[in-house]
Amino acid sequence: MYLKTWGAVENWLTGALALIALATAIFEMTVRVAMPSLTSDGPEEIVVYLIVWALFISASSLASENRHVRADVLLHLFPVQGKRIAETISALTGLLFALTLVYYGYLAAFEAWELDERSVSMLRLPLWIYYSCLPFGCLLLLIRYGSRLVSLIFYFTPALVVDQDMIMPVLENEKMEK
Repeated sequence: MYLKTWGAVENWLTGALALIALATAIFEMTVRVAMPSLTSDGPEEIVVYLIVWALFISASSLASENRHVRADVLLHLFPVQGKRIAETISALTGLLFALTLVYYGYLAAFEAWELDERSVSMLRLPLWIYYSCLPFGCLLLLIRYGSRLVSLIFYFTPALVVDQDMIMPVLENEKMEK
């Protein structure tokens, strides 16, 4: 239950950030066409901040739904227990990778905050806001991979492993239609 709510909040937040970025870009484009003398580099920076935050937040939901980039070309050849082992190794690797990015992302964001680093645009936004998307998004990813790892080890069901139908459902549907 809480995972569905969490996923819905992530999806809503990602969509809201992307929508605000789109609106900001359209506003800036309109100003450039209608009143070129009023243009600035501020809106471009806001768009970049919002898109980067949206991307890092969406990585968590992609990982939870097995929609992220994966190297699973041969996975469908394994028996169920082999898929479980491969998925466990994948979740453990993702967990360690996310943990590393949380740690180093935190260091980068904290250093930018401590030094009061600012962007070069006219807005002079604090760079810690930009840098903190890395540890925040990877913390969400870390929790998702941790949850997946616990499920694979302690609460395993065959539905937890990637199946050929999950890899290429569109191709399977096309085969059935022919």
